[in-house]
Amino acid sequence: MKYLCAGLVILLLVGCDAKDRCLDDGGRYDEASKQCVYQ
Repeated sequence: MKYLCAGLVILLLVGCDAKDRCLDDGGRYDEASKQCVYQ
């Protein structure tokens, strides 16, 4: 997933990193609310 974020601006990189961490933790990232959802 990291390569998708590489070309984006710094502010969006933070979101990408958060999403990667979320997915690595076994969660589902909700794009609409920018929250990590665990089930």
